Amino acid sequence: MSIVTKLFLFASAVVMAVFMSCDTRHIYPRSLLVADSLAECNADSALALLDTIADSAHAMPLQDSMYYALLRVKARDKAYQPNDTTDGILSIVSYYEHGGDRRLLPTAYYYAASAYRDMNKPAAALRYLYNAIDVAEEYGDVKIMSLCHAQIANLLYMNRLYEEALKSYREALLCDSMRGNSIGMMFDFRDLACCYSELGQFDSALCLFNKGLKLAVERGDESMRASISAQKARVYLDMRKYTDAERLLNVAIAYDDSVDRTSVLSIAARLYKDTNREAKAIECYKRLVVMGNLYGKQNAHANLSEFYSKHSMMDSATYHFRHFKQLTDSIDRIRAIESLAKIRFEEEYNEWKRESKDRYAAFLVTAVALIVAMLVFKSLKKHLRNNRVRVGHGMDEALDGADVSVSERKQRLMATPIVRKITRIKNDNTKCSAGNENRLTDDDWAELDDCVNKIYPGFKNCLLSKTRISEIEYHVCLLIKIDLQPAEIARLTFKEASTISNIRRRLFRKIFGVDGNGSDWDNFIQSL
Repeated sequence: MSIVTKLFLFASAVVMAVFMSCDTRHIYPRSLLVADSLAECNADSALALLDTIADSAHAMPLQDSMYYALLRVKARDKAYQPNDTTDGILSIVSYYEHGGDRRLLPTAYYYAASAYRDMNKPAAALRYLYNAIDVAEEYGDVKIMSLCHAQIANLLYMNRLYEEALKSYREALLCDSMRGNSIGMMFDFRDLACCYSELGQFDSALCLFNKGLKLAVERGDESMRASISAQKARVYLDMRKYTDAERLLNVAIAYDDSVDRTSVLSIAARLYKDTNREAKAIECYKRLVVMGNLYGKQNAHANLSEFYSKHSMMDSATYHFRHFKQLTDSIDRIRAIESLAKIRFEEEYNEWKRESKDRYAAFLVTAVALIVAMLVFKSLKKHLRNNRVRVGHGMDEALDGADVSVSERKQRLMATPIVRKITRIKNDNTKCSAGNENRLTDDDWAELDDCVNKIYPGFKNCLLSKTRISEIEYHVCLLIKIDLQPAEIARLTFKEASTISNIRRRLFRKIFGVDGNGSDWDNFIQSL
């Protein structure tokens, strides 16, 4: 782990400790917290523990019983128990969306996405994963952000949208590197390399495979070393570098992982066939017939039929050809279903992207319209001033009054007691804490909200009509409206300056559907 990563983790721990000192969040029962920890490393044990407290869960307070329900969903997913319905998880999502512990909302979104993924509805899964990322960014929950980006990338990869998948795999790698999560980084490097391989960019693929292998060796993770070696060997086969391919393939064969067995045997058979080692290739094909997956068996039967036909062993050739045809028919049916699903996914995914672009286009149209209106307004003022005698003083005074009213509103707002108090806190060098008078109370926030909406009628309704925003997001908007800088907002809200920047960018993306910087959002707030 690098010095920079260690410093980041240390700083994160210090910041977390400071905020927890003034944290008033609900304290969950110890049994549920233990089950949550177990679910990460031993899902079966977590399910067993949850079973023992199932009866008492019904008598728990609502927050605890909903957490219990979420943990059951999580443990089942970790135990690889597929979902055949979304009813349970969607009711959990609804609870956390409307008043539950918001810090658990990203987790609920993530497992809702998992349910839709299991039910082969990838477009719906993507929407929940993006929702999870948006909320997780509020709290700096890098772990759930990493999981979501990886799942998004996997969905895009499986639907052969490799360029799009690359972007999400890079985001997952960034999150894992920030956490110092070397296990996650190994998978990220491997998956990125596989993506580049599918795109025919073999040099980039090999570079990333090497990084993944280095981490696997450093951690002593033989399973991951074997998996990456096999995939890297496949790339060398595509490049016709047979010596390098065989060297790596031997690593994978020595480990003999049942999960990757079909892949390893298929690569080995192809290598031996391409290098004219027919006996070894046939041995691999025979093993694939017994222990391969559907695709591995189909390929094995095809090659065995060809081999026996070439050697005039027609009974064996006919036997393998018949099985090859049966498997081909099954695969064709699967591919037909997958093809339709891929078309539907691409249509829904492209529709989602179009909606995002449309929101941005609407923003641009509105912005241009405002600029044109301002130019016309100024042009008209200038024209009226130059023709004061002919036009008269009335229109000119009315237009001047419109200018004054804008500045007067800002002056009125800045003169309110709550804004003066915030200004005093902003200028006070005393560190804000949970116990001193410099901390804004709920009444202070309510007073600021009331003042802003009285002086700028419709401010809050305009925001809420465009998207759902959290309490902290709305507080940031209020402070932007009174001209506070991001560092000052961070101090008053007890957040990192980077968190405030993320909130501003995230709000811009939620409303307009495209990425923007913090100043873009500030300009929008000032225009309301």
